[in-house]
Amino acid sequence: MDMNDMVITIATGITRVNNTVRPRTYTVQKGDSLYKIARRFYGNGALWTMLYEKNGEIISHPMLVNAGTVLQL
Repeated sequence: MDMNDMVITIATGITRVNNTVRPRTYTVQKGDSLYKIARRFYGNGALWTMLYEKNGEIISHPMLVNAGTVLQL
């Protein structure tokens, strides 16, 4: 067997994480805003309106989001 034909597999013991799976909910933290949350999860803070529309029944005003509120993403 030629050295160029060899395949070496090394077990690292590291669990791989699938970073493509997005969470479905988010619990608002102190200092959060819909803009910050949209930027974090959607990549664009201007999409805060999507969060507001999805969670309008639990958010009375888009500027008043209380810590501990669980939002649907």
